Amino acid sequence: MKKYIFVLALVCALCIQYASAQSQNNNENASDIQYVYVGKGDANYIDNSYVSGTWWCNTTDSLTLNQYGETNYPGAVRFEYYPYQRRILFIDVYDRLLTWMDVLKISDGLMFTVTKGTQSIVTYSSVPTQLITSITLNKSDLDLKPSTTEQLIATIKPDDATNKTLVWSTSDESVATVIDGNVTAVAMGAAVITCESEDHGVSVATCNVTVPRDYVDLELPSGTLWSPCNLGASKPEENGLYYQWGDSRGHTADEIFPFNKKNYKWYDNTKGLVTKYCTNGAWGIVDNKTVLDPEDDAAAVNWDDDNWHMPTTAQFEELFNEQYSTVEWVTINEVNGCKITSKQNGNSIFLPAAGYRYTPWGITPSSKDIDLVNSYCLYWTNNFEAGSINQNFVSATILRVNLDIDEVNVSLENNDRYCGMSVRPVRAK
Repeated sequence: MKKYIFVLALVCALCIQYASAQSQNNNENASDIQYVYVGKGDANYIDNSYVSGTWWCNTTDSLTLNQYGETNYPGAVRFEYYPYQRRILFIDVYDRLLTWMDVLKISDGLMFTVTKGTQSIVTYSSVPTQLITSITLNKSDLDLKPSTTEQLIATIKPDDATNKTLVWSTSDESVATVIDGNVTAVAMGAAVITCESEDHGVSVATCNVTVPRDYVDLELPSGTLWSPCNLGASKPEENGLYYQWGDSRGHTADEIFPFNKKNYKWYDNTKGLVTKYCTNGAWGIVDNKTVLDPEDDAAAVNWDDDNWHMPTTAQFEELFNEQYSTVEWVTINEVNGCKITSKQNGNSIFLPAAGYRYTPWGITPSSKDIDLVNSYCLYWTNNFEAGSINQNFVSATILRVNLDIDEVNVSLENNDRYCGMSVRPVRAK
């Protein structure tokens, strides 16, 4: 038995000497080669048996990669190498990750791997591309007023990436557009701006863009922001829709609708009583409400974002205060109206002379129930003075602006609530 043990030990020693000699010869033959040692998971774990049957090649074979560090290998396994992460991925035909390996040492031309003592050389067709691995934007959230722009700044890593070209895109061009990081707000809504690397989209960064409803800041003492358009309009010179006071339903200029108290939301025809917003028992059910509730405010209901509402009497008084603004009667695209310009910043709004709609009692309603178009600006406030009565019916306060010869007349007065008039929304900063 001792004899056999001695012989076995001698054979092992000779094998070790032979292996050592062979290793020395190999190193001498490849003295000009810089090796890259690859281990699975970490430097202390180099057992690659899991993938040895699918991707491993003999020491005399080579696996040629393209400029992106990837190739298709026999056995339908894709080999992807990411230089900056110092990592190799092995992916099957179904795009499933088989395994990964950390590269422990990088060389320009060769990669030397070890599995259970067997050596294999993988040769590049060119030096691997240094991919972008991280993109950071200077802002992750952006609020932009319509028609304004802001430049997003992208920072990439590593600094020596081969291809530094970035691709920008938007999730909704109707809300915001982007060109080389320059974001332009188009209209109210939300969009996501995406910045990604051109080299295979290794890294992606995004910015959430919110575009609020457009407004005009006249720098008034109260901080009131005015809508540039009437409710129901898309341009400053458009008349928009016509509303009865306390009713959020709007009507077009040619819509057949009876604008009289019989068809007013807060009037009981059978009893002849006002059912809401009444301070006089002779005219209805008294609730002493003189300001519209949010659910009856046409601006608040139709624009339920950012707390828009119909203007108060005080806000109209501030708007036309000569200490803060100038007033002139102008024509825009053949539409007459009143232009109010801030003395603080030069910003302005235009109130088109949309007139009003009214259907006389007992007359069949028609699209011709409209008057004073291009002559009078008639706009609802959200309130009325307690006890104000007009033509045997409770009224509400309106703004009236018209041109009298060469002078612009501005007044706040009472008018029947069932008439159809314009609404110009406002909100606080």
